[in-house]
Formats: sequence, C-alpha cells, structure tokens
Amino acid sequence: ADTPWTDAQVTVQHQAEAAPLAKDQHAAWFRRLLAGGPEGDASLASLRAAAAEALEGACDAGALPGAKSEAWRQLGVKDLYGTPFAPPSSPGALPEALPPAYRVEDASATLVLLDGRPCPELSSLDALPEGAYVGGLAGLPDADRSRCLEALAEAAPGANTLGLPDASPKGALGGGPFWAANTAALQDVACVVLGEGVALEGPVHVAFVSSGSPGPEGAQGASHPRLLVLAGPGARATVVESHLDACQVGGEGRGALTNAVAQVRVGEGAEVRHVVCVERPAGSSHVQAVEAAVQGAGQYVSTVLQRPAATSRVTVGVDLLGRGGPRASG
Repeated sequence: ADTPWTDAQVTVQHQAEAAPLAKDQHAAWFRRLLAGGPEGDASLASLRAAAAEALEGACDAGALPGAKSEAWRQLGVKDLYGTPFAPPSSPGALPEALPPAYRVEDASATLVLLDGRPCPELSSLDALPEGAYVGGLAGLPDADRSRCLEALAEAAPGANTLGLPDASPKGALGGGPFWAANTAALQDVACVVLGEGVALEGPVHVAFVSSGSPGPEGAQGASHPRLLVLAGPGARATVVESHLDACQVGGEGRGALTNAVAQVRVGEGAEVRHVVCVERPAGSSHVQAVEAAVQGAGQYVSTVLQRPAATSRVTVGVDLLGRGGPRASG
C-alpha cells in the first residue's frame, strides 16, 4: 500500500501548486496597472513602449516581487497585490492653491503635478534665476530636453548588495517591475535642471498629488509620478519632493496607489539635498525607487520622511562615479 503523506509533505505540495497561481495573479495585477491609461507626452512614446515590453517579459517569467522575496517580505506586498489598482477613469479636481500646511516656505519654485501631469495654475515658477528650469518636458529647451530623455532611458548601475536573486538592473532590490510600470505609464516628468554653477537659495518644491479617482470596474486609482534632477557642475539646490492625496488638499479622491521614481544626477562638485516626504493617508499605498548618481567631488544628501499608509516603501540607491571624493549620505 502507498505510504500516506505527512502533514509537511501535504503543505509542500499545496505550496508548489499555489506558486504558479500566485505568479499569475501578480502578473495580472501589474498588467492592470497600465490598462487603459491615457497617452502622455509624445516624446516618451518609445520609452513607454520599451518599458511595457520589459514589464511583460517579467510577468511572463514570473520575475515579480512576492511575499517570499527577501527584499520585499516586510512590505506586506500580499496586501498590495490583494487590492486592484488601475489608471483613474477621469481626472480629479484640485483647489485653486495648495493649503498652507502643504507648502514649503521661501521656495525658489513650486511645481504641482496631478497624477503625474503638471498643474500650471497651482505652480509658481517665475522666480528662478537664469540657468535653472523647473517644469514638465514640454517647456525644456531642446538641448536640455535631449539630456533629460537620455537620463530617463539609461539603466542606473548598481546591484543588490544582499546578493539576492531578485535584484533588479535598477539596483532597487527587486523593484525592477515597479520601475518598469512607472516608465510604461509616464504622462510627463517633473524636471529640475540646473546649469553649471547655478545655486538656488530657496528649496525647489515638487508636489505630486494623487487624484484618488477610481479606475474601471471599481479598481482604486494608480499614478506613476517621475522626478528627474540634473545638477550641472558646481550647482547647488535643495529639492523637496512631496507625495499627497487630493483629499488632503481639498479634493475628493482617496485610497490610491502611487508608484514613484526619482532620478538624481549630481555633477562634478555639485550639491543636491533631496527630501522625500510621503504624506499619504492611511487608506493609500506608496512604492518608490530613488536612484542617484554622483560625479567626483559632488555631494548628495537624502532624507526620507514617511507617515503611516496602508503600504509604504521608499528604496534609495546611490552610485558614486569617478574620482575626487563624491559623497552621499542619508
């Protein structure tokens, strides 16, 4: 007669049978993030298409973060996958100005974006000195626009220092699929471009607001904001990056996912202080990768402030390039 299975053997068999199902569910979750989303800036079309192809490859291969991924097991990724998210079916409404509690005092510039698109009526960009630009891709001079598109397309160097198999080419500890989803869904990019030697006295405030408008079939809304900072040689600035929900600033939506990416390029001898403030309410979720590359004698200082949300993760990776003592701290 056959020997009956032990409880341990039954458990292993059930786990083996459940694994492909979980991978299929995770892949469906990522695909839904992009389903039916609006088209963004035309210059991003090829970048979006390449990222969508990369994400589809990761879905087909089952190379997605899971509850058993060492780098993600503390996040509660199971709960994240258990909530359907999709692009908002319609844009939300914002007040005429940011409430005082969400402003940055003495800012050199304030750029507000709703679901990844700039809101000129809420932004204040008139006091910037010559050689400094803050805004979306459309307003960039051609030369700076080309530089920004090149930076967006490059794969940031770095590897998972834990030696884990789910390390991503972005150095984001297995966060490659989230990065790819962000790029595949790009509407626009919040660009902070500083020419050689440009020094800003006040901080640059970039406020990403999630409308929280629901997606199709009852899915919660998802947005994919992107920040790009290019600081030329000897430039100096503080960039305050805020993530808010519309319900916090006078809107109505709530319960959204923000899948954010910030790229910072610090030139020779430049200094960038980067503050990430995740001020999402308890019903919202936030996943973000921050990647900085620092040239010789440059300095990058990172500070991350988070309030409790349903799920919140900010990963910071820094690549020190060249010689001359580049520095990074956080």
